[in-house]
Amino acid sequence: AHSHARTFLVEVMGRNSSSIALKVGVCTGAENILLPHDKVNHQKLHDDIQRGMARGKDSSIIIVAEGPTAGRSYDIQHVLKDLYHLNAHVAILGHIQRGGSPSSNDRFIASQMGNLAVQTLLDGQFPTVTVVRAGKVLMAPLDECVTKADHNFIEYQKLAETLSI
Repeated sequence: AHSHARTFLVEVMGRNSSSIALKVGVCTGAENILLPHDKVNHQKLHDDIQRGMARGKDSSIIIVAEGPTAGRSYDIQHVLKDLYHLNAHVAILGHIQRGGSPSSNDRFIASQMGNLAVQTLLDGQFPTVTVVRAGKVLMAPLDECVTKADHNFIEYQKLAETLSI
């Protein structure tokens, strides 16, 4: 975005979870992060972009979690253009995010998780899922993982808001 002097709406996976959008937003220094079930405040987006421009910035990154339907970045793009005459470009990463080569740490954790998953299955313990907690690979009940909220959500959101100033 910075080399092109533009506003980019970068849509990431996260139909039901804010985790990816928040982490990507923090790591990229995004001006805004739109979470899956947030109502989009177009005026705030415009104001934040203008505030950055007033400080000498010539580009903005807005991270958009896909939400209930993929492609919502295009709706946001059209509103920013129609109401505010702001030229924003959309990049939908989608499943491209899953690409890339695993690091040695990724491979090691995957090996540990696979080993524990097979042992647990052979022991007749299910439905469970492997998780990493406090650096240890453990088993957790499947329903806990599906229904449990990410307790770091508020912390990540505050960090993202602080860094985007």
